[in-house]
Amino acid sequence: MAHTFISKTKAIGLGFIAALAVFAPLNATDSGLRFGGGLSVVNPIGGLADVSKLGFGLSAFGEMDLGSGTSLRGRLEYASFSKKEWHWTLKSSANSFVLMADWIFNFNTQDEGLYAFAGGGFLNNTVKVEFLGVSDTASEFVFGLSGGGGFNFTRNFGVEVIYTRAFGKTSSTGEIAGTGFDWVQASFKFRL
Repeated sequence: MAHTFISKTKAIGLGFIAALAVFAPLNATDSGLRFGGGLSVVNPIGGLADVSKLGFGLSAFGEMDLGSGTSLRGRLEYASFSKKEWHWTLKSSANSFVLMADWIFNFNTQDEGLYAFAGGGFLNNTVKVEFLGVSDTASEFVFGLSGGGGFNFTRNFGVEVIYTRAFGKTSSTGEIAGTGFDWVQASFKFRL
């Protein structure tokens, strides 16, 4: 089990580094396109908090300046929520792959200062539950919305807070968890 998690984490990390290496040369031109990535702490809320705990997230994004203080950003993220255990009988965990498009309003400039954003996109949410050694996994491709704000300290470094709502199935009587996830994340981001 731990080996599978480490393998998945390595694959995601290597894919993230490869994506940045491919897109970094595009930043050398003054086209208004910028690429970057982020590292997040993800906190489950609502029903997701019933089956998982605080976790981590990785993201890669491309951002295009639209002028007049606005930008458009495409985001690819992976959020992994830590395993939650009830005594020794029941264990559960969750993760999500996220593809979002965000409209950003910069209060100062695109390079520095405060900004707010809202977006929509698609998520692939997975919940895994183990009871007395028997496991079951639920996975669903769903629509989601996100919103938040951040602060760019420089052209290359910033922080942001994101609320994400995924409109999946909610748990019902007899089910342990659904795939309708809500979470808040705090991210440290960098742009090339």
